[in-house]
Amino acid sequence: DSISVSSAGTYWVDAILNGCSARDSINVQEIPLPVVSLGPDLQVCPGGTATLDATTAGGSYLWSNGAATPTLSAGVGTWSVDVTVNGCTGSDAATISELTPPSVDLGPDTLLCPGETLLLDVGSTGASYLWSSGTTGPSITVTSAGTVSVTVTDAQSCTASDAITVSFADPGSISLGPDISFCAGDQVTLDASVAGASSYAWSDGTWGPVLSTSVGGTYWVQITQGNCLIGDTIELYAVPSPSITLGNDTTLCPGETWELQVPATGLDLEWQDGSQGSSFVVDAAGEYRVIATNAAGCSDTSTVQVSYMGANAFNLGNDTLICAGSSLILDAGLPGGSTQWSGASTAPTPSIPVTATGIYIATTTVAGCAFTDSIQVSVIAPPVLDLGPDINLCTGSTLELSVNAPSVLWDDGSTAAVRTIDQGGAYWVQASVNGCTSTDTVSVTEIPLPPVQLGPDTGLCSSELLTLNVSVPGGSYLWNDGSTAAERSVPPGTWHVQVTVQECSARDTIQIGALPSPTLQLPLDTILCAGTTWTIDVNQPGSSYLWTTGSTSSSMMVSDAGNYGVTVDLSGCTASASVEVGYVDLSQFDLGPDTTLCPGNTLELHVDIPGASVLWQDGSTALQRTVASTGTFQATVSVGGCSAQSSVQVDFTPVPLVFLGPDRTMCIGDTVLLTIDPGQAQPVWSTGGNGNDLNVTTTGAYSVSLALDGCTTADTVLLTFRPVINQLDLGPDQEVCSESPVIVDATIPGAAYTWSNGSHQPTLALTEPGIYSVVVTGPCINVSDTIVITKGNCAPVVHIPNAFTPDGDEVNDVFAPVVFEPVRSWTFLIFDRWGELIFSSDVPGGAWDGIVNGRDAQVGVYVWDLHYEAVTSGGVVQKRQRGSVVLVR
Repeated sequence: DSISVSSAGTYWVDAILNGCSARDSINVQEIPLPVVSLGPDLQVCPGGTATLDATTAGGSYLWSNGAATPTLSAGVGTWSVDVTVNGCTGSDAATISELTPPSVDLGPDTLLCPGETLLLDVGSTGASYLWSSGTTGPSITVTSAGTVSVTVTDAQSCTASDAITVSFADPGSISLGPDISFCAGDQVTLDASVAGASSYAWSDGTWGPVLSTSVGGTYWVQITQGNCLIGDTIELYAVPSPSITLGNDTTLCPGETWELQVPATGLDLEWQDGSQGSSFVVDAAGEYRVIATNAAGCSDTSTVQVSYMGANAFNLGNDTLICAGSSLILDAGLPGGSTQWSGASTAPTPSIPVTATGIYIATTTVAGCAFTDSIQVSVIAPPVLDLGPDINLCTGSTLELSVNAPSVLWDDGSTAAVRTIDQGGAYWVQASVNGCTSTDTVSVTEIPLPPVQLGPDTGLCSSELLTLNVSVPGGSYLWNDGSTAAERSVPPGTWHVQVTVQECSARDTIQIGALPSPTLQLPLDTILCAGTTWTIDVNQPGSSYLWTTGSTSSSMMVSDAGNYGVTVDLSGCTASASVEVGYVDLSQFDLGPDTTLCPGNTLELHVDIPGASVLWQDGSTALQRTVASTGTFQATVSVGGCSAQSSVQVDFTPVPLVFLGPDRTMCIGDTVLLTIDPGQAQPVWSTGGNGNDLNVTTTGAYSVSLALDGCTTADTVLLTFRPVINQLDLGPDQEVCSESPVIVDATIPGAAYTWSNGSHQPTLALTEPGIYSVVVTGPCINVSDTIVITKGNCAPVVHIPNAFTPDGDEVNDVFAPVVFEPVRSWTFLIFDRWGELIFSSDVPGGAWDGIVNGRDAQVGVYVWDLHYEAVTSGGVVQKRQRGSVVLVR
């Protein structure tokens, strides 16, 4: 037995057994619980901590965060602790909360205008303050740039801080610099960038810190910096640059000099060699340059390339070798020169293709200077290689490739004359003689042996065939019976086949044993007359039967149309066949009712009975015929011994045909009478009339239709009425000069023309005086007219050539207009391609010999202008002509 005690004291118990007793006792002492006190709840500044103390003599500790120390440094939250002394535990808890810190905000960084101040006020009462300047009040006035900070402490000793950067706008920070003089066309960039600026406004209306311009003038900028405006002004002066040119690039003869001139005043001229002056004498090839600079420092540069004809510009190169079959181009051309070859070639062209051995000599003449050079060309024959045509190689076979040539190199790096190949691929060999190389390639295609598989030996019903297929792409086939097909259906027996693909062959054999098979032959498909029966018997000893009707009898009685099939099975070998049985009822056969047709219509008669034959009254046997004439049409149809007959009467309504004649063209004022014979039919004209005649006087399409018993016929004719043309005007009489023909036009659409000069064209181009008349005829046309052409007051004709060759051969050496009549005044001018006047003459026949400033003029096109006056019978005539002439040397 047991008892529970809850208070201190001495406790004893007596135990009695069989009259005997025993006693025991125990003293229980009560131990007081430890007293634990963490004190009242606490408050801390943001981020701060407080110390909680649970110290108890002889105690052990367990905090809510697991710590086992008497004290705990704790932040915001609720904290509890268990203290155990002599096995008895006491507990307490405390809450730490966060104080609200003071609020401090100095605002954003600030930009002040010069002279402005900024008042900073944190405005917290009952607190202490410390500014970065050492001031301890709640506000401060800022008068200079820099960073200002403050720390505020409240009554709970919690602190907060803030800082602000104060800057001052500086008008002196913007400077566009001194006024600028620049060369016209150059770009000037003005940069007004200022730190802290929010906008830039320029005097030309643009915005942004940078302005680029090529125009002179006064420019200012206004800059917004914070709430302040600052700016600057600058003057830009555009100075014109000089313009000079040394002319076009030129080629000179050996020993010739050329004076380059720059006719300019007020310019400093510096040539490429550092010399100065308005001219420079050229006596060597090269590029010549002059820089012209004006007083403002603006400059212009011109260059000209001068070349000299000389031996160093004419070189055919060293003697050389070429391989047979190749070509070498020799070029002896020089700008403006003519070339004549001699030796192995006599060609007159600057460049020639060379394919043969020989010495080739070229002489090129430029501006009277002749240059000659020669070259020895030798043709070397390359070695002859031939690997033969492309070839096939069967898998497992080998092939030898061989060549007879020195310095052999195969594609695999080997150098032997003979190479053995055992697989497909492209093989090439190369041989060289005196640097001339030949290469030949042969393609070897490896052909795998064709796959041939007839399958395992097997047995086959004697009436069956086994399909054997050995088809392979590109294959040919040979069976033991001589067949060459890829696929065979064969009876029992021994069969073998050889398959060949591109000369590579493989073979296989199959043994097919013969099994007994039933024989089966059903009658042909049959058509029976309605109400009859038919018995089909396929009895074979030892066989079983299965009909498509489900019957297993050896015979089948047929009384309905359908397909009847049977399978006969003899020891596993089967034979199947079927027969189609049809029944026909000809009692409904009918060609249709008697019919009356309109003229031109037809009637189609059909016999739509499967398996039927037909016999018409005229002996024809077609199942379909087209009726196009009056009569009685009778057909007799027969199917499977059954027959029937039907007939139909066909008639045609007698509507007459109508014809208005061909389309016609008449003159306005004519009348056309359209007439028809309608018979019993009712006519209806397109004009709305119903008579037998119609008078027509206007253009249009006219039609008529005839109707009788629902049948109609119709016709249409197009009548065109043209206006009558009774007047022709060739215009007033005219004057003509031989160089300007007079165009006379008598065109009338659809007409024919007969002129007094024999022409039949609608227009004439007349160059001779005379009286010209024309007669114009056609539908509704018969007119004529006459015009008189007289000689006009014409200037003399001047003939001017379009090319000349001033080469001293006394043939076409000069260029001049030719006039065969007297003139009173004459001005003939010639200009080069730059518009410079190079020749003038005031004498008829004055000729230009192709010389300019004592030198031969360059080959090219030149422009001429001719103005002259002549006295004719009609008075004074002035004329101006312009054109061009080609100078050829």
